[in-house]
Amino acid sequence: MAREKFLFFNNTSDDAIAVKSNNINGIDQTGDGALLVTAVGGNGGSDVAYTVALTCTSGKEKDVMRDLAKIIVQGSEAFYVIADDDASEYIGDILTCGAIEEAA
Repeated sequence: MAREKFLFFNNTSDDAIAVKSNNINGIDQTGDGALLVTAVGGNGGSDVAYTVALTCTSGKEKDVMRDLAKIIVQGSEAFYVIADDDASEYIGDILTCGAIEEAA
């Protein structure tokens, strides 16, 4: 059985989420240096959808998508910090974590 991986996103000390990697539905470029990660699950329900806005270096959107995909598919750790504004910890060319929202 494959090990579950959690991806951690935090934009403030009281706005954070850890999402199971297999619950990531997509990563969309929404502008220059802007990405939106979409996930389902969490809060005990598979029908809950979340979005996480990320800012990355302009022109590096594809690289960030590739970095996330590698973690999801090939990662061997149980927990990955993707973007943590409080600790200034980011993968690749991510600069900040934006809004973390429950989608309607």
